[in-house]
Amino acid sequence: GDYVFSWLGNVDLLLAIIKLLEDKRNADKDINEVGVQMILVVEDSVRFYSSVLPHIYKNLLKQSYESSTEALNEHEQMLRMRGRPKVMLARNYEEAMEIYSRYGNNLLGVISDVSFNRNGEKDREAGFHLAEALRNDNPYLPVILESSEQDNATRAREMSCVFLDKNSKKFPVDLSANKQSASHCPAQISHYFPYIFCPHVRPTHRKETYHVNLTSQSVLPCTQY
Repeated sequence: GDYVFSWLGNVDLLLAIIKLLEDKRNADKDINEVGVQMILVVEDSVRFYSSVLPHIYKNLLKQSYESSTEALNEHEQMLRMRGRPKVMLARNYEEAMEIYSRYGNNLLGVISDVSFNRNGEKDREAGFHLAEALRNDNPYLPVILESSEQDNATRAREMSCVFLDKNSKKFPVDLSANKQSASHCPAQISHYFPYIFCPHVRPTHRKETYHVNLTSQSVLPCTQY
């Protein structure tokens, strides 16, 4: 389906929209044929994923650029830039499982909300069910669970998942501290995951919502208030 984004004052959102569409269109070839890895983001809040995705892409692109500068020639430089992890966005349980069924062999890690739709209804524990399902298939899969409810922290850590407070104003500090306890994460995960969270931008009084048509790749403002 189409994506909807909310303008929160961060111009990097426009780049994130373009990269998200590119990743979705190129997923079959780059992930399944070439073997490029993927980060699965599961979030149903338009406001929150509009805030988080720009930071994820900004840091992944920065790391890819830094890696490309070590290339021996222009061809290798291009391959390293294209080899950055792809980001796939799911907004409910079924969409997340469908993405996993298609690209799970190259899944680098999961960043998921706890409460979102499952079986057509809002499920306050959907993120836990998703983590359990994915871990049954891949026991060492790194999973970051986000929630605005601190009560979910204990269960997340009991499942060996990293927990992040969505209300925190110090995401980088939180992530750095949690990363130390995520000893089960492969080195490659700890290389990418520490950098993909930054404090989300607080909304301004004027907020715009964008409707993204995946077929035509057009980005249209649909509401302003």
